[in-house]
Amino acid sequence: MPGSAGISMANGALESFTKADAQELGPHKRINVFSPVFVKETMQTMGMDSTHGVSATDTAKAHLAAIEGNDNGRTLDNRDFV
Repeated sequence: MPGSAGISMANGALESFTKADAQELGPHKRINVFSPVFVKETMQTMGMDSTHGVSATDTAKAHLAAIEGNDNGRTLDNRDFV
């Protein structure tokens, strides 16, 4: 989308840093990036079409997976937890 080059650059840097840092942290520490999608309930409150949003409940599942799961050095997309 026009005007998103800066955001794309920052997101790419976060993903690359996470992958590299995961290798350096050692076996007892983890790092992940969480990639959210607009929350359905927020979209509805704002009067937006919430067809492509993800519920707050499913977004919370993805957050828990990032914190409590076994993944390391990954970008977790909350659409994968629906």
